[in-house]
Amino acid sequence: MWAKLILIEGAEVPLNLSPTVSMDSLSEEVIWSPPKSAEDVDFARQALGGPQESSLIPTLPVEENEVRLMRAAILSYPDGHSEWANRMESAYPVVSWIASVPSERWSRWERIGGQLGSDWIG
Repeated sequence: MWAKLILIEGAEVPLNLSPTVSMDSLSEEVIWSPPKSAEDVDFARQALGGPQESSLIPTLPVEENEVRLMRAAILSYPDGHSEWANRMESAYPVVSWIASVPSERWSRWERIGGQLGSDWIG
């Protein structure tokens, strides 16, 4: 949602008030369970407090803690981030699948489905 901030001097500044994911959603204090299948990803995102329609694109490096990477992937779902998912694929297949853009999710599953299992076909 866009709003306009009007300063005392009369200057007008447009503001985007769209919800974003705070780093608190990625913190260790949030109680959640990692998804065990494709069907669980939306529930995990809701538990993390992620937005329902769009998400913050994950920018964490592959060297980051796996739990933190999983949280970032979940919060990027369903929009995903192709480049980031590609970087995660060899080290963290589930993270990679969750972070895939919808148009690439099936082809990613075809590549790494043996590591994921049939619960991740979704």
